[in-house]
Amino acid sequence: MEERIEFYYNSQIDTPWCNLKTIQAKLKTLSEAGIPVTTVDTASMDERQLYEHYTIATYPSVRKQYRIRQIFGSQNKSGQYFGRKQPALLVYQADSSHPIDIYPHDENGTRIRIEDFLEEKMKALKIEGDAIEKTYEILDAFICSVEEISEKYAYLTLRNQDKEEERERCLEYPLEALEKEVGEVSEGTFLRCEIREFVGDSLSFHFEISKPKTLSLAERQALLERYRELLSEDASSQTE
Repeated sequence: MEERIEFYYNSQIDTPWCNLKTIQAKLKTLSEAGIPVTTVDTASMDERQLYEHYTIATYPSVRKQYRIRQIFGSQNKSGQYFGRKQPALLVYQADSSHPIDIYPHDENGTRIRIEDFLEEKMKALKIEGDAIEKTYEILDAFICSVEEISEKYAYLTLRNQDKEEERERCLEYPLEALEKEVGEVSEGTFLRCEIREFVGDSLSFHFEISKPKTLSLAERQALLERYRELLSEDASSQTE
């Protein structure tokens, strides 16, 4: 019977108990092989919403009698890490509304990881895993904007603000390759760019759509205060 997969993670939190990049690469490969995969970013969920998803995820642990409580939380607070520090993978059967399995889980004292399930699934489908296990080092990271688009190229301005000294560079990049990676772009689109060096391979540019940063209340108040100061300075200069 056909299976489908739901994967929960938080794009703004470190995941110390698994290799997120490896999991996402394997999920992409399974999706390309015809397995329906839904990825859920929990960054915007509040505690109540997240706990509702965790409650649904407990169904297979009850039916199959394995443990997940202390994987996704603690004795005192269950589910606090679900889809956050501890990503979760749920397996569904066809159109079932309840999952038939959840990973990771503890079975007779053995931790069954998300990676374990994905590797077994790929073996069953006779998918070679080595093809997606490319090791690379990120040499530099940029925020870039699409300045101009021609028939064949996108002209990008790349700015590096992660270093003490801000740097800027321009890049002419094939439009077809860019849109294959991030989807349709237009002038003014903002992207994140990583320059990657692959083991035994050449340098590569990796792009993704830039997500706006969510400011805290203190950061918003500081910006508002600075805006008021600028208005005051502008008013003073006009009266002199």
